[in-house]
Amino acid sequence: MSCFSGTPCKGDKPSSANSGSDASPGDKPNTNPNNNAGAKVDEITSKYFCGSSWSALVKSCAEAKPCPSGANAECDGDDSCFANIPCGKAPSSNPSSNKVGVLNFAAMVDKRLPPYCQDKKTMSRNVGYWQSWSIYRKDDCNPFTSESIDASSYTHVMFSFASISAEGMLEPWDFEADIKGGEYQRFVKLKETYPRTKFMIAVGGWTHNDPDNERLYRFSEITSTARNRTKFAQSSVAFMRRHGFDGLDLDWEYPGDEYRGGNSTLDKGNLVLLCEELRLYFDAAPEDFELSIAVPASIDRFDVGFDFGGIAKSVDFFNVMAYDLHGVWDEPLVTGAHSDIAGINLAMDYILADVPASQIVMGMPAYGRSYTMLNETCVELGCEFDIFSNETAIGGCLNTTGFVPYVEIHEWTRMGEGKGYDFITVDHTSYSAVMVKDGNQLISYDNIETFKAKVDFATKKCLGGTMIWAIDMIPLGTQSSGSSSGGGGESGGSVQSLLTEEQSVLAYCGTSWDDASSTCSRPCPSGLSDDCDKGETCFAGTPCGAGGVIPVGETCRICPDSTSHGIRSWIDVEVEVDGASTSTTCGELDYGVLRTVTKDSETCDKVRLDLSEKCCYMYPQDQCLLCRKGREYLNIRSDVNVTSLDGTEAPCSLVNQMIAPEEDDSELCVTTRDNLFDSCCYRACNLCEGKGLRWWVEFEEQEEEEEDGDGRGLQEVTEVDTNDVEEVEEESEEDPFETKTCSSIDASLYADFIVAGSDQCLETKAMYQSDCCYTFPTNACSLCGEQTLLWATEVEYEGKTVSCGVADNILNTEEESSPACTTSRDALSDNCCFDKCKLCDNEQLAWDYVIDYYNDTSKTCGDIEAIFAANEIKSNSDMCSSTKEDFQSLCCFTPPITPCELCPEYVRWEEDVEFEGVKSTCKDATTMLKREEEFSDQCKIGKQQMQETCCYELCDVCGESLVLDWDAVVEYEGEPVACGDLKPIFGRNEIEEGSNVCDAAKNTYRDFCCYTP
Repeated sequence: MSCFSGTPCKGDKPSSANSGSDASPGDKPNTNPNNNAGAKVDEITSKYFCGSSWSALVKSCAEAKPCPSGANAECDGDDSCFANIPCGKAPSSNPSSNKVGVLNFAAMVDKRLPPYCQDKKTMSRNVGYWQSWSIYRKDDCNPFTSESIDASSYTHVMFSFASISAEGMLEPWDFEADIKGGEYQRFVKLKETYPRTKFMIAVGGWTHNDPDNERLYRFSEITSTARNRTKFAQSSVAFMRRHGFDGLDLDWEYPGDEYRGGNSTLDKGNLVLLCEELRLYFDAAPEDFELSIAVPASIDRFDVGFDFGGIAKSVDFFNVMAYDLHGVWDEPLVTGAHSDIAGINLAMDYILADVPASQIVMGMPAYGRSYTMLNETCVELGCEFDIFSNETAIGGCLNTTGFVPYVEIHEWTRMGEGKGYDFITVDHTSYSAVMVKDGNQLISYDNIETFKAKVDFATKKCLGGTMIWAIDMIPLGTQSSGSSSGGGGESGGSVQSLLTEEQSVLAYCGTSWDDASSTCSRPCPSGLSDDCDKGETCFAGTPCGAGGVIPVGETCRICPDSTSHGIRSWIDVEVEVDGASTSTTCGELDYGVLRTVTKDSETCDKVRLDLSEKCCYMYPQDQCLLCRKGREYLNIRSDVNVTSLDGTEAPCSLVNQMIAPEEDDSELCVTTRDNLFDSCCYRACNLCEGKGLRWWVEFEEQEEEEEDGDGRGLQEVTEVDTNDVEEVEEESEEDPFETKTCSSIDASLYADFIVAGSDQCLETKAMYQSDCCYTFPTNACSLCGEQTLLWATEVEYEGKTVSCGVADNILNTEEESSPACTTSRDALSDNCCFDKCKLCDNEQLAWDYVIDYYNDTSKTCGDIEAIFAANEIKSNSDMCSSTKEDFQSLCCFTPPITPCELCPEYVRWEEDVEFEGVKSTCKDATTMLKREEEFSDQCKIGKQQMQETCCYELCDVCGESLVLDWDAVVEYEGEPVACGDLKPIFGRNEIEEGSNVCDAAKNTYRDFCCYTP
């Protein structure tokens, strides 16, 4: 059951008898009031109702009058329209089956996670992408609308894709379908049915960066400057807020790939900066926006485009596209599994070196890759395929050669051998399935068995979960969670909270709101009534636990729903708060004054009653923007005053806000735009336009110096440290002898509203372009190459003291083969670069394995690697050689495809054991055996020698024949404990099945905790 915004959950705690009931209604209004004419209160889908106050409405649902548009005008007398009232029932647009779907990937996760997976987020995410263009498929090719999505088993669903505009802002890809056709609106409306699921927007995708389209360079451009990154971050927040998305997924394919619009020199670092900027704006927003990024499973692309350690600091999770590893593009012409677990394992280990496992989500394909085989007598993985496969391989109803959606493979499988296909095999080496059809057509894909194997692989790696591309290629009904209670719950035996961290401290159980608010003794931080005693409900937003601070999301807002309503921030209003009358504007009231008022208070009720109609408006279907004509967006001049809608003088930026409530094609919008477009709108001048900016170059201009021949007054062009640049810019307002940099010149063009093509723009470009701009090199110079760069070390470079990091940035603008690159390397490499000692060379490092280090200290293998970096230990040093000799065999290994698991479930971690003549603990033995293959002799011998000592079966009160009543309460060691909590207690105390303690526990608790199904 779901609880939102101080609203009590409907009904009692769910039981087996009512688990299939409808989901709780969502927060989105029904925007067509006519749909509710004559409807009974319990049949309407809106959660907007009329009343004198919030509390009065909660107590009188039966008499409540709906106001689905959110406007006070729909209410009688002095009543006001309130949002999020728990009076309606929202019928599911796509109710999920009571049967768990065979392709519910969350359900494939074993309830008992490996004991070494300590992060609570392990296997907590189940992500699904939806191809929005699947609505255009023919009737016989599985057309798939947003209403067809069953999100009951998913924690996150991605709308694929949005685009990047020419101005560097987030925009709809398919304007006609997404905005005018209402696809965005229908997609986010799914939150009503699946309130636990995050519905996000993905930007980019493969075709976004196709070489022959206008969007080719846009990803690289939006990351290239601070101004561009800020603009994109700001537009992303505005976009998600306007359309109701819960987060953004970056799908840049691929940074650093010059053929696909990338910059091999700068994209990798700039992508980190973009993620940092997005995180900055997401964290500043009151919404709980999430940020994720899609990355390939290609180490070659990793090296060029992805700084995983840098990105990981800003994103919530990575979606690893662990598919398309092989296909008809391969050379030599040998078939391979396109989701080969060996290739996936290599990619995962590469990422795991810099990213916590629980932050990685492993992708799986809902499609197959097909080949036309060269010889029908050799039709299996490893056989040669025909050179013309890219033209002849089966493509299914989409007619995409070499690509077959799973929904078609599923149908062929259902038809049976001889009718739908020739034969099917499962390759246990690659964890993939193979279908042979029509004699010479081979399809590499995943079926239920191999999907499960991949989920198990992700679980053993302690990853954050799995992802599927894409939902619309999976047969309907196969993804269901078996319940329509809201979807998106975490897998791995845990339950995902419906509330943010700030909100969760205010959620408490009670028989009523007053009971929960007055006792404040039974917290339910998940927001679920399942956490409460029988007969109690979980109430969110109580005054409990707040400590006098109102958390984000709990403050009063004038408008009923920020996802559907905007605010007329410029309107002047009078309001009384805490007994004092204040003159302010709707915007200042909403974002300032009301920050000290809780949203469920009488003061908030009164403010909404008095002002919501005056201050709020429902977002139009296609919002009017002053500087947009068709799909062209220009910059707006906030420095120009014009005659506004009410006849007063106002900045263009304010007029743009005033027309935002209007439809784009409305008379008021069109007239205002026609009258003010030339005055308010312009295309900004950009100093370098598609080229790189030498941000570090400095110009010193002094008034008393004579100008040089070209009128620039240029006295010196030098390179400076970034810190120096910041100091110069901060002091520039007071310094009569102004120091400029290329970065500040470029920024001033934007700040001063300089128009592209104007005399001033052309003069500035003529004056500074040659010094400030450069063409991206084909093969960029790197100061240290394969060696390690000492970023902070200072050196003399062309007459200035700069850091090695800045020197490397400067050299990145030169070609690898240029004299400047060679000369600078010769001069600086001894001070800036060193060949760092690597403990493991080409093997994998066991980062967290603990070893006995020198001087009777204990270190992890990762600590040793950090010591090498901190102390600049070189690869040819004696210390490097001696350390590797002492610890390489312990810390380094070649990772197995299927690691050996000593114990199937529980391990006696501290028990002493001897293996191959070496004394150890079961914990260390378990770690060492993970380096061996599951079916190796070493694994077999280890299990024979140590399983009896190290492994045990945990005490199970109910056994296999009875069912555990999780919520029943018993007394354990003098304290009340839920039966469901006994097992964790047994685990912490290693109470084994068959022990006297276990037998006594069964005798004591079985009658109370267990029942016959």
